[in-house]
Amino acid sequence: MFQLQELLDLDPELWSDDPRTDRINVPGTVADTNWTWRMPLAIESLAGRTGLADRLRAMVARRRRPEAR
Repeated sequence: MFQLQELLDLDPELWSDDPRTDRINVPGTVADTNWTWRMPLAIESLAGRTGLADRLRAMVARRRRPEAR
């Protein structure tokens, strides 16, 4: 299982200027920003990110291959 942020981070065009803003929660703090992460683009626009989709597809395909013995 992966967090969406980890998968989106495979696309350098989606990297934040300040990666600290991608953090969901800061342990030991109470702040209005904890647990408020929002995806940086609309779900519909993910379909147009063919490079990201291709990379994820390749990762899944490698994982599904039977291991050589």
